[in-house]
Amino acid sequence: LAAAAYVGADVAGDLTSVPSLLGEARRADPENGGSLERVVAAAYHLLNGEGDVDTAHLMLVRGIENALEQGQAGGAVEEALHSLMVVCHFSGRDEAWRPLEAALARLGSGVSPLLSVSARVYGDPASTSTAELDRLEALIATVDDEVDPTRILRVGIAAFYVDRLAACRRSLWRVVRDGREGGAAG
Repeated sequence: LAAAAYVGADVAGDLTSVPSLLGEARRADPENGGSLERVVAAAYHLLNGEGDVDTAHLMLVRGIENALEQGQAGGAVEEALHSLMVVCHFSGRDEAWRPLEAALARLGSGVSPLLSVSARVYGDPASTSTAELDRLEALIATVDDEVDPTRILRVGIAAFYVDRLAACRRSLWRVVRDGREGGAAG
């Protein structure tokens, strides 16, 4: 239910269902109130519904730290880290990035190339190294064959910050057309 709340908000843009789905998730599993999926959904709602960057940041940092302490990895952690990256960007404060950088360093090679490059170009596009730009170019080169609209959008956003968006245009338009036809595009 918590994952459904996040997907509904992120993909469908339906922020109104998040509180009720999170309430149902809490009632269905009261022992697991701090699951990373719940944290990500609640933080997404706070950021996009209330504009509460600081609380969203705090929730995500604590949720990620807890997940990493428990040895969690994979999709939920990756999604939480991506959400934290977006929150850090919206905060406009350099210090907000420190917990994200620490989590990425802790995961090391376990971080996806897209998240690794995105964190760098979101956080400080002017200091992006040639090696990081090359890694981004490699991601951009695969985007036309990508079927996951979220991944297409995330590559496009990373490309935007270093003036490489034009190379993603065809794929981004494909996401737009799919959304207009009722597909999953937030």
